[in-house]
Amino acid sequence: MADKHRVVQTAILDVPVTVERPPYNPGPEEVELLPNAGLSLGVPSVLTCSLTDGHDAYTGTARANKAASTRAPEGTPGWADAHSRQTVLQQHCDFFDTDKDSVIWPLDTFRGFYALGFGIALSLLSMFIIHSNFSYPTCPTWVPDPFFRLFLDNIHKAKHGSDTGTYDNEGRFISQKLQEHVIRFPEVFCGIRKAATLVVPHYSRFADRYAKSLEVRSYGEPPVIGILANADAITFYTFKLGLMYLGLTPFPISTRNSAIAISHFVRTLGIRQMFLSEETKEFELVPMPDFEDLYGPGGDHELVPMGEVSPNKTCIILHSSGSTALPKPIRFLDKNFRKWGTFFYFGQVDMCGVRMGGQANPMFRETSSKLGSPSTLPVLLTPEVLLDSLVATRSEMVYCVPALIEAWARASENVPRIKTLRAITYAGAPMNKQIGDRLASEGIALIPFYGSTEIGAATMDKSEWDYFEISPHIDLRLIPQEGQPGIFEPVAFDSPTFTPNVFNMTIEGRSTYATSDLMQQHPTKKHLFRVYGRADDQLILSTGEKTNPAPLEAILLQDPHVFACLMFGRGRFQNGVLIQPKDPLEATDEAKLEEYRNKIWPSIEKMNAYAPAHSRIFKEMIMVTKSSKPLEYTAKGTPRRQVCIAAYADEIDALYKRVEESSQTDLLPPRDWAPETVHEYVRDVAKKVMKNVALQDEDDIFQHGCDSLQATWIRNTIMHALRSASSIDIHGIPSNFVYVNHTVSKLAAWLSATYSGKSVDKDAECAASIERMRALLDKYSAGLERQFPEKAANGQAIGQFNAATQTVVVTGTTGRLGSHLLAQLLQRPDVRRVYALNRESSGSIDALEKRSREAFKLWGLDESLLACGKVSFHVVDLARPHFGLGEALHNKHGEWTSTSLWPSFAPLIAGARNLLDLALNSPLPDGPRVLFVSSISSLRNHQGSSPAGETIDVDPALAYGTGYSESKWITEQLLARAAEKGLKSTSVRVGQVSGDQHTGGWSTTEWVAVLVRTSQRLGCIPSREEDLTWVAVDVVAATLQEMVDSDERTLHLVSPRPVPWNTVFVPIAERLQVPVVPYPEWLARLEKSAAVASERPGVEQHDSAHNLLSFFKHAGLGGASIPLSLEKALRCSKALANVRPIDSNDALRYIEFWEKVGYVKPSVVSN
Repeated sequence: MADKHRVVQTAILDVPVTVERPPYNPGPEEVELLPNAGLSLGVPSVLTCSLTDGHDAYTGTARANKAASTRAPEGTPGWADAHSRQTVLQQHCDFFDTDKDSVIWPLDTFRGFYALGFGIALSLLSMFIIHSNFSYPTCPTWVPDPFFRLFLDNIHKAKHGSDTGTYDNEGRFISQKLQEHVIRFPEVFCGIRKAATLVVPHYSRFADRYAKSLEVRSYGEPPVIGILANADAITFYTFKLGLMYLGLTPFPISTRNSAIAISHFVRTLGIRQMFLSEETKEFELVPMPDFEDLYGPGGDHELVPMGEVSPNKTCIILHSSGSTALPKPIRFLDKNFRKWGTFFYFGQVDMCGVRMGGQANPMFRETSSKLGSPSTLPVLLTPEVLLDSLVATRSEMVYCVPALIEAWARASENVPRIKTLRAITYAGAPMNKQIGDRLASEGIALIPFYGSTEIGAATMDKSEWDYFEISPHIDLRLIPQEGQPGIFEPVAFDSPTFTPNVFNMTIEGRSTYATSDLMQQHPTKKHLFRVYGRADDQLILSTGEKTNPAPLEAILLQDPHVFACLMFGRGRFQNGVLIQPKDPLEATDEAKLEEYRNKIWPSIEKMNAYAPAHSRIFKEMIMVTKSSKPLEYTAKGTPRRQVCIAAYADEIDALYKRVEESSQTDLLPPRDWAPETVHEYVRDVAKKVMKNVALQDEDDIFQHGCDSLQATWIRNTIMHALRSASSIDIHGIPSNFVYVNHTVSKLAAWLSATYSGKSVDKDAECAASIERMRALLDKYSAGLERQFPEKAANGQAIGQFNAATQTVVVTGTTGRLGSHLLAQLLQRPDVRRVYALNRESSGSIDALEKRSREAFKLWGLDESLLACGKVSFHVVDLARPHFGLGEALHNKHGEWTSTSLWPSFAPLIAGARNLLDLALNSPLPDGPRVLFVSSISSLRNHQGSSPAGETIDVDPALAYGTGYSESKWITEQLLARAAEKGLKSTSVRVGQVSGDQHTGGWSTTEWVAVLVRTSQRLGCIPSREEDLTWVAVDVVAATLQEMVDSDERTLHLVSPRPVPWNTVFVPIAERLQVPVVPYPEWLARLEKSAAVASERPGVEQHDSAHNLLSFFKHAGLGGASIPLSLEKALRCSKALANVRPIDSNDALRYIEFWEKVGYVKPSVVSN
């Protein structure tokens, strides 16, 4: 141990070998005589050990228990004291000794390497090599250890002769040995191999040149030195590290920042000095050095000592990209910055000695040592220049943006040159899917990178090119996003191996940084993720549907005519896109604008093919930037979304106004306004707008894909015809006439009546509709024949739903009711198999299964049920022969038709007939049981106070009025005619299905959710004098399963215990903190809001409730306006008979669910 004659401790009593074999240790009087003592080494040493009494210790003396450095002369604070009884070599190995018994088992080594991110294979290999070679030398006896353990008391015996000598033969630490390695091989630490570019020695030369110009000295936080310059990579990198060496805080600033942003930095950080390159000399501050200043001849003998540094002081400042607001300066504490250097230890790729090409990286964001060739004037980077540089410098890996990689891939002659790289790491934007797939198929390793200025690098390499794995060095938790299954927000926590540079929230008492980024989980490999977008970039339409713009914009950016683009549409009924063309284009030139839209339309169609239906872009919603108002860009080179959208707010408002007033003006008005001509005109309008030449006159246009924007175009086209060809006062025409008259025939009849000034003959229209309903029923019931035998061989009827081997066919299982029904069926021990038949536009079963998983997650159902092996998903088109399954699969129906449940009506009557044919042709004795989920709307015109009976004998006039109700009546009657052939069938007329009793889950597209959100915007909620007969969706699912075993042809499913309207809506009003007003007053406010939206469709004015005005004017919203008999239903279902009435707790669950999915703004609830 140390005595008064020694200046450093060279021995430890607990480690006898250090006492028995002491090293040479000079006293204080000898230090000055030593040629290599202290700072006389001639380089800015980071390892010189200074004594607390002011003497400089000899760096060649071996220290027993302290890894001394300039920044920590007494070793790492805290650690050195806690491990004072161990040599530095033992401390080095202590990481693997998890139970602190001084014995390292092979499994300890495996776990240690795996925790560092080396993967299973490398961890196993490391364990084998280390323990097979070093176990015996460390054994306390001559007998080999049978378990190949390492004994830390003798770890010094495992030291081999080919190492750097940093540890001596007793396990002590020699700082000079490590320092000599730095001096002799500087390229290892700088990342370059170029003669005469010894970067480390030049740090001190730089410091000497600029130390004299510094006017600010601080004993607290070091001064902040701004760098606003374009310089070559080596110069810029050296410059930053030189400032850090002096103990100052460099703040590199992107030259792409606006004057406002730079002013913001100067003011908030108190910048007293700014280094500028030649092109920014109008500031006339301090000139930025060039390469010759730092690396030219001379000046090497002038050395400057390292400045004062401290773990808790800011060592550098970087700024964020400023995508959503002004760029934010991010301070890096010295102790946190050092943790960044351990990132590469946690990957599965050994980066030691790998030549990384970082020529494409902006130095105002770069903090590692990836440098390119120097140049006094920076070379303009192009894809060709970068690739040439990578080949010339023999780089093995490169880090760059996807745009450069995509440019390389477009030229086939580049592929062999790209293949010389071991891997390509990309970040900053998504990679084009087609290009990425092609490069990966060529054997080129693509590695996506995710990180930020606030948290640094967060990912590591993995097997799939477009997904990444989260690095184990960072404590990153993934917060699920409500209503977006598989989407998470990463939140970073402070940990021993990583500390965020910024904290913005606290979770479970721990400081965290919420990134506001969104990650998407791999559908099958749950440990893999990819960047989905930004939480604050999501566009929520007025319908409540969400658009993620990032992947759609990435597709459009592949167009050679598009320089930049931004989607918009928050709070609107449809999305649009703002484009900055590659070549200048005057936005006011309509002819050129139309030509440009046509030029990029193929790319828009590609984007629309990828996008969900509500997110697609129409040609009329494309706008271009003005030359007088260029987009602002972030330091990454991407448009600042919110800033740019706000700058174009007036133009966007004007665009929506034009679309509201737009029409298909190339369609001439009817030539003579005769009924036949009007009918032909309306048919042409509908087919052209919807791009559906197969549309029939009696088809419901909304069931055939007509969306709100297309309905607007149909309306405006008809209004244009009325204005141009008649003197009709159009101001009295309701705005929702397309929604009310939702077939070509009804719309044509309305238009003829409006033109002639006559009201539509309701009786004649009703009679015509009833005749059509009967004709459709006759058409689709023709040829219904039973093929199944009546009885089994033993004479017993088969087909009871609670039999031991039930197989069930269910249609529409991705909806809310269908998901609950499927979940409950899969939990039943008496159900052997469930066949789930659904539509899926892509035709992919994988996509269908994914939709089902997402639906289960959304509604709070157990996703593991889908993996129980009892459910089989099938993509079908019910209207096609064999449902589009193919005859072979369809003909296996004998295995899967013991029971059929239809939770939603077939969109086409032909589909209903196909399902009945399937059941009637079953080989099961006595046939399957079939239950059709109908609606109380088939009784919508019931009059009188006496309850409507549970009977199939219903006059079609009761269902007249909407295509939905009429199709329900037809399907009910189809089942009745099939029952006459011997099929056991039941139609259940279901009323309003409310939210789940446990989660409150209720679709945001239904009228109750629309009413609540609209009430929040209007500032009041309506009160009505009527009862609600709602039944929770989970109760409805349970009731249907009991009713399928009934012999009744028709049953009703509404609550036997109605509650007043205010039972639900008054608690909702209290939660939203809005007053309750009479219904007429609320409706008047809604009508006024719709009128304002019609005049100026701004962000806050448009609402999906405007399209439901006629519905909200209806007398019976709660369901009790149609009295229904429940006698048979209550006899068949205990679940319905015992259902509890909905109450205020249910109401609060509804609103909580809508708040969670982002449909309703969260309210402030007092404790």
